[in-house]
Amino acid sequence: MEKKPHVDGGAPPVELVERLPQALLVDILSRLDLYSLCSAAPVCRTLNASASQALSSIASLDLSGFSPTVQILSRILGSNNAIQHLALDCSRLDDSSFNDFAKKRLVELSLLKCSAFSPSIFAVIGERCPNLRHFSLDMASHVKKKDASLAVNNAIIQMLHGCKQLESLCLKFPLQHPGTAYFHSFWLALPKTIKSLILQPVSNRQARIPISGKTQNASPNYVGLHSLSLVLDVITDELVLSLTSNLPNLAELCLEDI
Repeated sequence: MEKKPHVDGGAPPVELVERLPQALLVDILSRLDLYSLCSAAPVCRTLNASASQALSSIASLDLSGFSPTVQILSRILGSNNAIQHLALDCSRLDDSSFNDFAKKRLVELSLLKCSAFSPSIFAVIGERCPNLRHFSLDMASHVKKKDASLAVNNAIIQMLHGCKQLESLCLKFPLQHPGTAYFHSFWLALPKTIKSLILQPVSNRQARIPISGKTQNASPNYVGLHSLSLVLDVITDELVLSLTSNLPNLAELCLEDI
């Protein structure tokens, strides 16, 4: 059967796409949302190559609306070293996904519905994300590991030592075990840039600011806190006095008991 010519007498649409400069295609595709970008990739080899290049240069991405698998996340972010702002639904991810989302240029990272991460997630972020300024992690289930509370605490301290530009930190764990020592000694490990802090759960004892953190020549790093939110086992007058006395720049305080 003879091919019918196009009405306009021109080349087929795919051939027209292949004639365009790749730099132009990448610029066009980089302006699309993720769904449209991924939909364009299978059309032809030229669009596939351009879409891959566009994905590798995305600086801001919100993947909190669906839960990618490790394989899908690797396709989206594996070759991307430009990402700076990332929100991620982690309900289907495990430790093998660290290489795909823990990037050096990250400034803001939000990990939601985490259920299969080990405590090493914090150490990895501290090592690989030195430019991080805003970090939020919501653990949907308890870390399944012997002596998990100690391992989590040590990994959090390691992360804080690595992320020296951190301005806001939000760490939320399930509330079934309010006495779990996830945040032991965290006050002394906070970077001097910290302005906002949200922790859950934390015990009354752990939340009290240690006087030993003050020195004669320098103020402790946590005095710059403007906003503090804690979910505690119990709220006492001593705790409130400890916080208000040692945080002179505090403008917002939220204490909630379980």
